[in-house]
Amino acid sequence: MHIPAELMKLFSRIKDTLKSGTGGKFLKLSSGTITAQIIGLAATPVLTRYYTEDEFGVYAIYLSLLIVIATSATLRYEMGIIPSKTDEDAKRVAWNAGISTLIISGLTLIGLLFAGSWFQEMMDIPVESFWLFYFLPAAVIAMAFYNILFNHHNRFEHYSFLGKAKIFQITSISGIQLAGIPLLLQKTGLIAGDIIGRLLTILYFFRFNVRRIRSAIKNRPSSRALKANAYRNKAYPKFNLAAAFIDRLSFEIPVLVITKLFELATVGFYSVAMRVLSLPAMFIGQAMAQVFYKTFTDYAHDYKLAKKFLFKTWGFLSLVGLLPLIIILGWGPEIFAFVLGSDWYAAGEMARIIAPMIFFIFVSSPSSNAYLTLNLHHLTPIFPVVSLIYRPGCIYIGYLMGDILTGLWLLTIVHIIFIVLYNAIIIRKLSVNK
Repeated sequence: MHIPAELMKLFSRIKDTLKSGTGGKFLKLSSGTITAQIIGLAATPVLTRYYTEDEFGVYAIYLSLLIVIATSATLRYEMGIIPSKTDEDAKRVAWNAGISTLIISGLTLIGLLFAGSWFQEMMDIPVESFWLFYFLPAAVIAMAFYNILFNHHNRFEHYSFLGKAKIFQITSISGIQLAGIPLLLQKTGLIAGDIIGRLLTILYFFRFNVRRIRSAIKNRPSSRALKANAYRNKAYPKFNLAAAFIDRLSFEIPVLVITKLFELATVGFYSVAMRVLSLPAMFIGQAMAQVFYKTFTDYAHDYKLAKKFLFKTWGFLSLVGLLPLIIILGWGPEIFAFVLGSDWYAAGEMARIIAPMIFFIFVSSPSSNAYLTLNLHHLTPIFPVVSLIYRPGCIYIGYLMGDILTGLWLLTIVHIIFIVLYNAIIIRKLSVNK
């Protein structure tokens, strides 16, 4: 069988990338990620046949709140673990991130106790499902600590262990959610499984870090040392925190806006479409971004070398995401209806629309770390603020036109333009001779 020359070049490029140092690190980290996603995606058709669209909608609201709060709970100090000059400095950064997490989680609990009922009524969440929202602070601690521990192990390039941790997390969450079916936990199984699964993952980390954790507690840095370390790393809460918070809020706010303007089932369709498309893209993209961050930081002294590495990374991720994009564009609704059940055809229609946006997000997943390395902190708050306006705005326009799909089309087009401009700034920075 004759293989076109263009296809041979494509295979050769992928092979060369995987043989490189970065490609090898990526495979170590993403192998566990891919396995985890296969497990999670395999569980999805069962979950969608038992849990209703409305229940997935409630789960989407919970996840949106969790991601927004947990992303900010560390004050972004965990981003300073990898570039710390010494291991002792890295430990102090981790301590500051952990202390910040406990404080923010406590404030979250207070907020739920005082305003939980108001939020439940405003979003029209069923009472029998909302009581689990009061365990949100525990999930925040689990998610934030996961990010801290992940960066710690990434500093020492423990990619095989991190891959196993990802498998454990997604298996725990999906397994407990599936266990909720025979236990008749239809109204609470999705959220309960997520909370318990995340807490079990932290125990998994602790199990393999018992000696380090005991040593860290025994040799706890002094308050003065922690304050000095926090001051040296003040750029993360000062610049990156606001940008990260607004960025996650703007990314998750469509869930809240759709909940308010449309039916809860519409949120369910949207959340499942995002789940099926975003989870593989997010985990693989984040794995590559973590590897990229370490290597790009090493190349930062030479802009020409860093730019070449950046383009190779974007090219590699484009090759990885191209085939899934083509499949969803061609047969998205039919695939969703066949795999998840006929009731989820509408989710497939949404997936077809947002697939190009997810593709661009996936390809540019390392870009935010490039902003950190290139000292573009002062620009990072601008883009999330703009996106906080256009993302809900696009959904609202769809509401005015009486069609959620129109709003999603508009959101996809605007966001792709946004990503191109975001990456153009990095290219311009690296084009300056250093």
